[in-house]
Amino acid sequence: MPKLVLFAACEKGIVDQNNALSLVSILRELKIQVPASGQVPPPGTMAGIKWDIVTEWTRLESDTGKRFEQRVALYDPSGAHSTVAQTNPVDSSAPNHRHIATVFGFPIGSTGRYTLRLWLSENGQEQPEPVAEFWITLIHEVLDK
Repeated sequence: MPKLVLFAACEKGIVDQNNALSLVSILRELKIQVPASGQVPPPGTMAGIKWDIVTEWTRLESDTGKRFEQRVALYDPSGAHSTVAQTNPVDSSAPNHRHIATVFGFPIGSTGRYTLRLWLSENGQEQPEPVAEFWITLIHEVLDK
């Protein structure tokens, strides 16, 4: 199976003309302002932000001729599946494969640690355990009156 080199959530993943990758503002913590009244967004509320999920794989010699697919999903602090669920092929013919997925919106109804999970499947046979996790902590920040 290809070896995972990078898995991260960021504000923007950029590839320049020399194929160099830059990650802008890695997302580890998001602060959402809520009114001083303590009224918080109800479950299911999405913030209108755009963010990227970046993965980078390197091919191993044993991967030649095999078909791989990655799947990414976001889980809320309670462990319930949240919004992002994307499946993308991993090119096993190239020495390296990079994928940047743009996501629109982030759930803000629950505070705590959101978990972005990554799975890799070979020929449609997904492993039961994710190959990587990335955590993003959401904080409700109370505005002063």
